[in-house]
Amino acid sequence: MSRHGRIALLCALLGTGVAADDEMAPKPVSERVVHFYADDIEGPLLLLASGELLIEQCKGRIRAQCSEAQRSSARDRVSIRAQLDLMTLFRERVAVSLDKPVSGYEDMTTRLKGIAEELLIATDGYDRKLFARFGAVLKACPPQGVEEYRRDLNIFVVNDLYRFPGRPIEEFTEVRLELEAEETALAERIRQEWPAGECQAALELGEALMQFMYVKVQPWYTDPELDLDRDQRRARDAQFLVLAAYELESRVNPGLRARFMELNRKNGIAESGLIN
Repeated sequence: MSRHGRIALLCALLGTGVAADDEMAPKPVSERVVHFYADDIEGPLLLLASGELLIEQCKGRIRAQCSEAQRSSARDRVSIRAQLDLMTLFRERVAVSLDKPVSGYEDMTTRLKGIAEELLIATDGYDRKLFARFGAVLKACPPQGVEEYRRDLNIFVVNDLYRFPGRPIEEFTEVRLELEAEETALAERIRQEWPAGECQAALELGEALMQFMYVKVQPWYTDPELDLDRDQRRARDAQFLVLAAYELESRVNPGLRARFMELNRKNGIAESGLIN
């Protein structure tokens, strides 16, 4: 299956259903490798779930004040909270709740804006760690064609940490230096502590996560000057986080896909045809 075919199937599974396909089953890897990439993604995921709780108010007493897009978002998909409940990597998921009742539409939108801002910051932080971790794997256990891997990673870093947020070049330069230092330290730890088999597994899993990163930053490949608004960037962050979380969980939870399909069926989401 092509890279884009697998991504399309995962998007369908996580949103609008998917047909059965054995090629979707990922290779299991050790929990150490999975946690190497999964650590720190839980915070952004919980922010997503908190925002979802707020938008679900559009199914209740403030429904008339909500836009059609907000009402549709509140009713037409499986909740992120329900998806997280099927995962074992993210133990704090039960903590998602509203700290106080929503008093009205203005209160909901104000709180949503705050969460959206927090989400952009939190996802940016996770992305930095992800790049440093994958870069460390390339440095500690360089694969054949490492120069091509490194070139692609550098492009991801520029598009995601510079162009995506519109970060000033001076600040981006500092971010790059921090990334390089963290990458070097992690690479040394991998050399000392990891067996060769885990290096290969970390390379394969990191490459899968980079495929989702490509989807997130793809618009900047064709238009480096593109300026998306905050809602558009938040939507891309959300898609990346959910895809990455599913990929990570599926490496230690082989029954996850079947459980997601059952969740879709229970919520009246039909399976789609195979997307090539």
